[in-house]
Amino acid sequence: MKLYYSTTSPYSRKVLILCHELEIADMVELIQVNPFQDSSSLREVNPLSKVPTFVLDNGEPLYDSSVIAEYLQRLVNKPTLSLVDFVSQQRLHALADGIMDAAFSLVMEHRRPQEQRSPSWQQRWEGAISRSITEFEQKYIDHAQQWHIGSIAIACALDYLTFRIPENDWKQQYPKTKTWFQDQITKSIMIKTDPRL
Repeated sequence: MKLYYSTTSPYSRKVLILCHELEIADMVELIQVNPFQDSSSLREVNPLSKVPTFVLDNGEPLYDSSVIAEYLQRLVNKPTLSLVDFVSQQRLHALADGIMDAAFSLVMEHRRPQEQRSPSWQQRWEGAISRSITEFEQKYIDHAQQWHIGSIAIACALDYLTFRIPENDWKQQYPKTKTWFQDQITKSIMIKTDPRL
């Protein structure tokens, strides 16, 4: 199995951490690519040219980090979750991916010339991030006390915000989330996959 990834992609990081947690990291060949450059090897397996892309032993590719994560959990025959637990984890997973999507869009917008940037879109993405963290802190933070795909994804999303948009003051606005995040960021796998290193 192969994983095409980028060290700075929070989606890639989520999958890398999950591979470690499922104890299958040694079975996966890691191929680091830059999707913004001319990566013909990535385009050959994923016409979208996006990371992460996971290639099965039979050569079949999987696109999208959430699809890859679900496949990996089924691959190792992870015990079946109750419907309540499944919904709880997937809700956090989707919330985290939404934060990543909005943050990534902001990063890309900030790379455009000032006169080409859209204030309305920036406000929309900033609002989505703020509302999502509010939702997490007020309703779902207790569901993230265990380390599972939902909490992994939230941790990666928050660290991406910290890494790429340091001017976002979410830690000041959300003290419970800050405390939770500070506990997660000290995990050895979070340190090992830190994009700053």
